Amino acid sequence: MRQLFQTIMVCFVLGKPVWAQDLGSDLPSNPKDVIPSVAAEPNAGSSTQDGDPIEPAESASLDKIIEHIAREVTEQIKSDLAALNALNALNKEAAIEAKDPSQIDLTIKAARQVLDETSPVYLGKAGRIVQTFGQSIPRLVCRVGQHCIMELEPGEIVADTPVFSDTARWDVSLRMRDTGQEQIYVSVKPQADAAETTLTLITDRRVYSVLLVPDLYAHTMIMSFKYPDSERRALEAQIEAQKAAISAQEEAENTTKARALEERGVQTAQGPVPAEELDFKYRVVSGKAAFKPVRIYTDGIKTYIELPGKYRGEYPVVVVSNPANRKSINLVYKFPLIIVDRKLGDFQLKTPARSLKIKKG
Repeated sequence: MRQLFQTIMVCFVLGKPVWAQDLGSDLPSNPKDVIPSVAAEPNAGSSTQDGDPIEPAESASLDKIIEHIAREVTEQIKSDLAALNALNALNKEAAIEAKDPSQIDLTIKAARQVLDETSPVYLGKAGRIVQTFGQSIPRLVCRVGQHCIMELEPGEIVADTPVFSDTARWDVSLRMRDTGQEQIYVSVKPQADAAETTLTLITDRRVYSVLLVPDLYAHTMIMSFKYPDSERRALEAQIEAQKAAISAQEEAENTTKARALEERGVQTAQGPVPAEELDFKYRVVSGKAAFKPVRIYTDGIKTYIELPGKYRGEYPVVVVSNPANRKSINLVYKFPLIIVDRKLGDFQLKTPARSLKIKKG
């Protein structure tokens, strides 16, 4: 027991615990003073053995040490638990924020993404730097003290005054060239102490937002744009023009066909019809008369009896040969045609003086 207690005391002495300062006058500041006989006694030949009882004063000091150690361990555990709970709370808050960001966070993130976006930049005609409009925020890099030019689309009209935040250190003006179609140029010049700023320009076709960047060496003579929306509109207009041309060509062909049909086709109630679409299988089997038809045909709905063009006599009437078909027949006289409102089989053409018998087939 004494050896165990001695080992505990040595550990606390080497670790320099604070309990030696907290126990006050009841406990010496040096733990070795509490157990002088333990530190001085040899292991062999000692008059006091491990089973010997501990003195009352020494026992009281040991109880205080154990009690203080227990308090320190308890306080340390409480402190560690509090720190762990605080860390867990922070982790939960971070997880909630990551799961449900605020509107401000989303706006800031979107704004950073816009600034970080890039689009193809390539060399155009006459030293132009060409960027694709609408794919990123264009950068116009200008050497300090020199003019840069931003070229707008031909025919594009500026609807309002250019807006930029640093009017003292940036000079911005508009220029126009008229070569049959007006074209506007934006002239930009940074002063010696100019910093980055944003230029906003509103036109009748789009809104430009350009980042102006001053530089001591780099310089953009002319910056122009490739416009996907204008290219799409031009393509749509080209397609519409092609459709209109095809439609006009079809209409002209139909007109030509109609005129040709009027000249060589056969007249029906629906207009001229090609002869191959009609049934001409009618023939006069008996009789003679001045009104003998030039031709008789049917379109399957009505029957057409074409009289000689020079006939000026009385119109003949139509008499159906089959008694079963002798219903009321409606006739339309439209010289030289007699139009019957049905498809006829065998029939007769009669006037008071003459009669013709016509057979189908």
